Amino acid sequence: MSPMAYAQKLVKPSQFECLRDLWNSESHWNYKARNKVPVYQIRNGKRVALHAYGIAQLLGEKSRDPFVQVTKGLRYVSSRYSSPCNALNWHKRHGWY
Repeated sequence: MSPMAYAQKLVKPSQFECLRDLWNSESHWNYKARNKVPVYQIRNGKRVALHAYGIAQLLGEKSRDPFVQVTKGLRYVSSRYSSPCNALNWHKRHGWY
């Protein structure tokens, strides 16, 4: 089973097209994708560069398992935006999600 087929089983049919478009724009569903532009955070008083990885381009997530990436990406989308369509709409307005 492909990561996209796995994700399709986990989301409502009405939300899948949005998720597909969102993650196509982020990584083209490539579980090895790495964003070359870092995001900086302060940790223990030091500036640390974090890169986004994987299908959902999660910060600091380095799992090479595409199914883990899909699961964690869906958890993030749900907790932050409540649905893939809300996340896609945000992404279209701001260029990130």
